[in-house]
Amino acid sequence: MDVYRVGYRIYAKNPLSGEGSFLYGGRWSSLGTRMAYTSTTLALVMAELLAHVRVGDFDPDTPPALVYMRATLPETSVRTIAQIGAKLPRGGDDVPAPAMDGAVGDKWIATAASLALVVPSVHVAATPERNVLINPLHPGFQRVTVRVNAYSYDRRLLVARASAERPRRKRR
Repeated sequence: MDVYRVGYRIYAKNPLSGEGSFLYGGRWSSLGTRMAYTSTTLALVMAELLAHVRVGDFDPDTPPALVYMRATLPETSVRTIAQIGAKLPRGGDDVPAPAMDGAVGDKWIATAASLALVVPSVHVAATPERNVLINPLHPGFQRVTVRVNAYSYDRRLLVARASAERPRRKRR
């Protein structure tokens, strides 16, 4: 199974380390848990990135040095929520994420039930695209192959977002 991730070039040496979730937590992980967040398509990765970036993080006129990573995982090492015996909590698309999502991910990491776990995306839930969590501490992680490439995006995505988030003037 191929999965994708977009990130800053400075982190390209080890894009699946789980350092971000370790430092900050995430929907499927608590602070202090190493987990790499990836997606089944590059388009979903960009949607996920845009959903989480603040307008001030990127200057639309000066694109940041981004890379995209494509990792290949052994098919036999990938499980779904149902296969690990967990259930999706109600309110799974709430912002912030319900604590139960993090508990599911933390338990999955702690038990090393599989190398990868397929979970739904809150941002494009009605499609077959999915997010894939990777356990960088799993013994099977050594079988993951990673290719990193330069990545550029259409700057209009950030320009549109920036203008949508600016306060609107009242008409006179």
